Amino acid sequence: MSEFGNPGKQYERTRHNMGYDVIDMFSNNLNLNFSSKSTGEYIKCKIEKKDVILLKPTTFMNLSGKALLEFINFFKIDKNKIIVIYDDKDLDVGTIRIRKNGSNGGHNGIKSIEQVTNQFIRIRIGIGKPKFKDDMINHVIAKVSNTEYDELKKGIIKGYNSVIDILKYGVDIAMNKNNININKINNKKEKRKNKMDKKIKVLVAKPGLDGHDRGAKVVARALRDAGFEVVYTGLRRTPEQIAEAALQEDVNVIAMSILSGAHPHLFPKVVDLVRAEGMNDVLIIGGGVIPETDIPALKKAGISEVFTPGTPTSELVDYIKAHVKA
Repeated sequence: MSEFGNPGKQYERTRHNMGYDVIDMFSNNLNLNFSSKSTGEYIKCKIEKKDVILLKPTTFMNLSGKALLEFINFFKIDKNKIIVIYDDKDLDVGTIRIRKNGSNGGHNGIKSIEQVTNQFIRIRIGIGKPKFKDDMINHVIAKVSNTEYDELKKGIIKGYNSVIDILKYGVDIAMNKNNININKINNKKEKRKNKMDKKIKVLVAKPGLDGHDRGAKVVARALRDAGFEVVYTGLRRTPEQIAEAALQEDVNVIAMSILSGAHPHLFPKVVDLVRAEGMNDVLIIGGGVIPETDIPALKKAGISEVFTPGTPTSELVDYIKAHVKA
């Protein structure tokens, strides 16, 4: 795995060194130090039970291919098993894209790598565009403020997690999990902006193999009576179906009901899928026959609140009104 950046203290905490920062995160988390060769610093390690070489070329970015070639030859690396992480001005700050292949987009580091191989996985970390078009050089190599770096770090963390996902699940699943459709998100934001005076929309869902939905229908009716727009999924829905329905219906709230005892697995799975689609402002709540001892773990997994049997529907209505983000 190779990461782009420019060597030297003067380039630390710059937008051009996103790849370096991902590698440094692995180094810190694994508590491993770098070894050196003539064209790069590297760490040999295991990640998700796979042998991995983490490479930081010490050439300048436009010569990254030279460093990669040295390591390919020395360690007998399969050219089809290379991941390259780099900054991308065409992506918003805090976002990433994983691609199996693609164009170099004018990126000098990628142009250099392509002289060695075209068969590599690309993880692009968004750094955004400068305010003024002719300020690009300063934008990518100037040191950023602490506030700016905090925003950039969101993309660095996503890049780190995406590497783990690729190694654990494969690139296809990693792409589905990590690639966010920006146009879809922007369209939803615009819709929300124009729907300030419209009803709160709630998806009532029954995940798993439950065969009873009387309680879910009671909740749906109470929410409609309170003035909410309600969509009911029906029985026996998978987490994937629930997440897709939430995306297609552009809901404000997902309210899940479960009786089977599978909530420790199914509720967090829905949260992960919904957030992976970029629906970070959707309120996700749960209810049903759920032991009090399970509730803290569900909240930690992203369930905002859990409503157990006997909770007045008015309490559910009030909670949604208080916590939905317009």
